[in-house]
Amino acid sequence: MPPYLVAFLSMMVPMVGTALLARVLHRRKGQAAAPAGRRDQRGRGESVGTLLGMVAALYGVFLAFVVVAVWDNQTQARNNTYTEANTVARLYFTSRNTTGPQRTKLAYGVRDYARTLVDDEWPGMESGHDSAKAWDALVKLREQAQAYDTATGGQQNAANLILGDVEQLADSRRLRLDAMPGIVPSILWACLFLGAVLTVGFSLALEHSGTPLHTGMVVATTALLAFLLWLIWALDSPFSGVLRLGPDALNAVLYRIDRYPL
Repeated sequence: MPPYLVAFLSMMVPMVGTALLARVLHRRKGQAAAPAGRRDQRGRGESVGTLLGMVAALYGVFLAFVVVAVWDNQTQARNNTYTEANTVARLYFTSRNTTGPQRTKLAYGVRDYARTLVDDEWPGMESGHDSAKAWDALVKLREQAQAYDTATGGQQNAANLILGDVEQLADSRRLRLDAMPGIVPSILWACLFLGAVLTVGFSLALEHSGTPLHTGMVVATTALLAFLLWLIWALDSPFSGVLRLGPDALNAVLYRIDRYPL
């Protein structure tokens, strides 16, 4: 079974099952209660409804904040992959149009680095690991850029462009690896699950919690909360899971490189 499906079911099944079990226990308790206590239960239900409105409002704001945060992190990670791919393309074609003995080394170094990212580092990021081969290729590429011959003015301009692109490439890779583990800490996950439990718990304690309509609404709300928690979990890891970002931009650049070889 895929890991994302396991995570979704591990959130959905316990929450929905707990809601159904609590509904059954509450119904049995209500059937055993004396009719004379219904007036007191109505007043208690109004108090529970007020508390439910407060908890639901606070939890809704908190949940929306977390969803926006992980979505923004996913968007920034996607934009950074495009920036990284564009830098690879620019660096390759700049190197390709230069002269001197370093021309071939620079161009092949850029191509090999991009292929290492696609073939070695991207699969490793799904399990939370970077690539030692990519580090070595980047260090080698930087050394080749710093050793570029600057005997003429034209070569000096090309050398400045190449060095700037190599630094941009290193920065893009650092930002990508920083986004890999996610941004939601454990304390926020605890708050997310606690808020979901309180929301469902107060819903089950309402006055009309014994009716089939209310039971269906509670189960539907519980399923929605479980789905939102799973969505946060999926978006929080930009390079793993069902919503992971692939090396599509780099593959497109490699296709262009293969069409325009040295």
